[in-house]
Amino acid sequence: MRTDELIIVYLTFIVLSAAPYVYNPARGGTWNTRVHPKRKLQSLDEEDKSNLFNSVKTTMRAMWKESGRDTERDLFGEKGGYKTILSANTLKSACPVCGGTIVREAYMGGNIYLCPNCQPWDLK
Repeated sequence: MRTDELIIVYLTFIVLSAAPYVYNPARGGTWNTRVHPKRKLQSLDEEDKSNLFNSVKTTMRAMWKESGRDTERDLFGEKGGYKTILSANTLKSACPVCGGTIVREAYMGGNIYLCPNCQPWDLK
């Protein structure tokens, strides 16, 4: 096996093991900035990218401060205090901004949750 293949395997492991810590704040980040989670990065202008980046950082800090999401438990079995807006727990409930219904869509072998009114699919 070539060295670059080992590096790829190692980097893939790091990315997959960190996925929940990156994906969950990204989900909140896209909702906070009203970006549809399936939008292509290249379709975002510089202001959109900056807003999304800052929103993800803010969401990560809030999750850390509240000891995780309310949909997860820590090593001691305690639920996190960060209240999720988009999750299996809020599926089919009313969006706190527009009153629309939170929906689930299949994406890359998992699910994404969104408000179709606040996060419209536009191709820009």
